[in-house]
Amino acid sequence: MNKYYDEIPYIRAIACMMVVLVHVSSNSYEGPYFADNWSLYINQFSRLGTPVFAVVSGFLLFHSVNGRSFQFGRFLRSRTTKIVIPFVIWSFVYLGVRAYLGEDVFPNVRQSMKYFLLGTAQYHLYFIVTVIQFYLLFPLLQLIKNKQIMLGVLVVSLPINYWWFQKGDISLFSDPVNTIINHQSFIFYWIAYFMMGSVLQLYYPEIKAVCSKYKYWIVIAFIGMITLAFYEIEQGKLFASSRVENLLYIPIWLLFLLMVFPFVNKNTTVTTILRVIGNYSMGIYLVHPLVITIIDQWYALRPLVSYQLVVVFLLVMILSMLLIRVILWLPFSSYMIPVGKNKLK
Repeated sequence: MNKYYDEIPYIRAIACMMVVLVHVSSNSYEGPYFADNWSLYINQFSRLGTPVFAVVSGFLLFHSVNGRSFQFGRFLRSRTTKIVIPFVIWSFVYLGVRAYLGEDVFPNVRQSMKYFLLGTAQYHLYFIVTVIQFYLLFPLLQLIKNKQIMLGVLVVSLPINYWWFQKGDISLFSDPVNTIINHQSFIFYWIAYFMMGSVLQLYYPEIKAVCSKYKYWIVIAFIGMITLAFYEIEQGKLFASSRVENLLYIPIWLLFLLMVFPFVNKNTTVTTILRVIGNYSMGIYLVHPLVITIIDQWYALRPLVSYQLVVVFLLVMILSMLLIRVILWLPFSSYMIPVGKNKLK
């Protein structure tokens, strides 16, 4: 039986806006300091957005085979159309923009290969490479049908992820392999988050029940998380999206978002806006750096203080969605912009 998950577009919308905030607020940064403390806080806290995207990606993939047979050919065609082809197209788009701005984007074959193996054509595309790597693992992971075993896989993935954060550079038998496994796009920097998504999907009723029954404890945990996060944030020190603390912060953040959703859902306007952003989230993720670059060429953005950051963020979100609407009018637009359905089922 098909099941609807109204919370997922909402969570995906929050994650999308957080990612955009990270990249907009980077225009407040003139190393080693941000223009003001609020810009610093926004940038650093918003870095929870990318791990949440990983959780949602894991959720959606495991949902796609829950109670259904897995057809490898269909899976391969679907993922190639929705992720791989858009990734290649937008890599060339951003390389074209960089070339237009005067950069030598193809200095040698090695550098050219990195654009597509590591996702370095633009600063955000590395995560698409991570998602593609997870797709390569998924045909094996989907064979696990037992909820308890999948929970065990999550438990095993946590120390793997932890160790990958803590390790120094690994040196194996070849430089290309070393480059891939030590890059932030490598799957082991993110594997626990994808597995969190699988467990969230399999235990969804139980987790929602926890969110309903233990609201106050979740609020207390969230306040504690915010306190810890703000305590460790300081000027001159930057944290990445892939770090040890997020293995604790992400479950708390997700529980808090799920707990708050019934209250948010009472406001029809807010819910509609979040659903639209959630359905457009992949497109927004792909196009928003292009919008930021265009705005920056028209009106130099640096350095943004916090109130300017909010204005630019709203402008980037609006222009990104308008650009997506324009692209969707084009032939074969689905190969450029994957757009979610109104409801996940």
